[in-house]
Amino acid sequence: MPTLQRCIIVILFSIPLLFTGCTNEVDQAQKYYQMGRYETALNVAKKVLEKDKENAEVAALIWKIQIITRYCDDVESVEYACSSIREMAVPYGERIIEPLREALGEDEGCIKLFAVYILGNVDSPQVYPILSEIAAGHVGPLKEGSRITAEVIQGGALITLGQRGDKEAYQMMLDATKSESGDLRAMATEALGYVGDESTIPVLEELLKDPYTAGGKRTVAIAASRSLKLLTGKDYEVE
Repeated sequence: MPTLQRCIIVILFSIPLLFTGCTNEVDQAQKYYQMGRYETALNVAKKVLEKDKENAEVAALIWKIQIITRYCDDVESVEYACSSIREMAVPYGERIIEPLREALGEDEGCIKLFAVYILGNVDSPQVYPILSEIAAGHVGPLKEGSRITAEVIQGGALITLGQRGDKEAYQMMLDATKSESGDLRAMATEALGYVGDESTIPVLEELLKDPYTAGGKRTVAIAASRSLKLLTGKDYEVE
């Protein structure tokens, strides 16, 4: 058999083996992640991504590990981490949607919120029904003691839809401003500023009176002031 022919045959037989090896490593990384062995999972996942830079599933796994081990303390930490992850997620396009959808099914609040924020940056109509489900309050189970609540995750979805200009979410935002959760009211109020019009102004002016306080700040009233500024160009003081 000619040398060239033998080389071609060897290559053809090697390709499936290469992909099988990658698949096994992906399974291993996922297994370690589920076991809570995050450092081991991260090391395996990074090796896979070095060989297969297009692997959206592994990229999402790496980001989840970073979130859960370093940025899971509060909303601000998740937002900070996502500010850089958003840029890294762009090249994956729609391929990142399914791994993020699966992340929404996990019970860690920070992972759910991470998935919401990164989905919001994916330029695809496929993300609207996913985010709308969360924005409607269908957040799913949360781990006991999770620092990030279901209301905050719902609010994150409302803000994300607002930033995308999704007017179909407008009524959900209005409904959420009546929630018993001050955090959700504040986030829904912020979302209204992105998609509202003049008819929203009286609602926001009423929300300026909301007494809810978090961290020493009247967060709902502050959000109302900012949204009114977006809609009217005028400054509204918070007493």
